[in-house]
Amino acid sequence: MPATAAPARAEDLRGLPPVLTFVGDAEPFHDEVVTWTERLREAGVPVESRVYPGCFHAFDLMAPRARVSREATAFLVEGFTRWCAELSAPQPSA
Repeated sequence: MPATAAPARAEDLRGLPPVLTFVGDAEPFHDEVVTWTERLREAGVPVESRVYPGCFHAFDLMAPRARVSREATAFLVEGFTRWCAELSAPQPSA
């Protein structure tokens, strides 16, 4: 399978865009997500990630009002907002 279909199989991760993600420690893909973010960091890719103890896959969608879900959502929204401000290039006026 080519790296374009399964990015975790890519050998060279340099130059990829920043990554903002979270994962629960009860998530079936927990280990893959942690390994992926570690590899990205090692390649110099800006990464912000969090692991939420006791959380399963899609916990934020299945229980959106739970405190931990609100925290995870806020982490993404705040990070995305900050990165958009920091990483956006000036756009030409119309």
